[in-house]
Amino acid sequence: MSKTITKSPLVLKKNRIIFLLIIYLPFYQIHAQPVFDVFTFQADYFPKSQYVDNSSGHVSSGLIGGSLLFPLKINTNNTILTGVDFYKTQFHYTADTTITSHLIASSFQLGLNKQVNSRWSFLAIVIPKISSDEFKIKSDDCQIGGAFIVKYKKRNSLKYELGLYYNREFFGNFFMPLIGIDWKINSRAYLYGEFPNSLTFEYKLINDKLYTGINYKSIITSFRLSNFNGGYYVREGHPFWGDNQFRIFLNYYIFNHIVFYLETGYSVCRYYQQYNNSNKEDVTIPVYSKFKDNLIMGGGVTFRFRLDEDYNDQ
Repeated sequence: MSKTITKSPLVLKKNRIIFLLIIYLPFYQIHAQPVFDVFTFQADYFPKSQYVDNSSGHVSSGLIGGSLLFPLKINTNNTILTGVDFYKTQFHYTADTTITSHLIASSFQLGLNKQVNSRWSFLAIVIPKISSDEFKIKSDDCQIGGAFIVKYKKRNSLKYELGLYYNREFFGNFFMPLIGIDWKINSRAYLYGEFPNSLTFEYKLINDKLYTGINYKSIITSFRLSNFNGGYYVREGHPFWGDNQFRIFLNYYIFNHIVFYLETGYSVCRYYQQYNNSNKEDVTIPVYSKFKDNLIMGGGVTFRFRLDEDYNDQ
């Protein structure tokens, strides 16, 4: 006679805690901010905007994408970080003609976080990427990049970072120095990010369910154009300032780790300029030329771990 064995609620709870610890512990080591997003789906909409040098031309655009990040703890001092992402931006151009086009980017991340001692650690990461107007793996569409970041913990509630990001863009070598902060200001407020790449101020409104804040992000990137013999590309953002996006966000935790978010804001110097194989501006495709600054509306869902307890000073 077979006997069904039912685990007690206490055993199930214990097993769940052990499982979450296996996943959760590496997050704090590799990610200097109070949240870690394992999976994210994002959708943005940019309303119709007028072109600078073409008063009859207008363009609206939308972005959809997602990312998946997962750390693997090797031992006490070493954690491997792996991840993938995919983003597609679609444009709808109207003037004397109508054009629909899109740009696609997808990358893979492989990194190592090394805990040197109780205060110092570093992160080294390699980021190969495909960036084009079509999703095909071709050598002409590939880029290689990476980052090296040194992290110093003054105390649990205050950490600093210094690093360098590099990517081999289609317009040449691109370097971005990074200065980071990860600061728990009080029981409700955080300031974190790596400037000038991104910076976020977060404020807790209601218990552990509702958060708001302001986010800044700067984007400089490029996409290969496939309908040319070679060398043509589109560059996103101003050549020096990049694409600067300022957003106000609202995050709602419907469950412990499931977060829905809404965002609205304004973009400055967000445009897509076509260049030829001599790195000169080109207008073969009228979609890809300078247009005016515009509003941002967006939202999404993420599977997130909060790390608030790790910011408590002893």
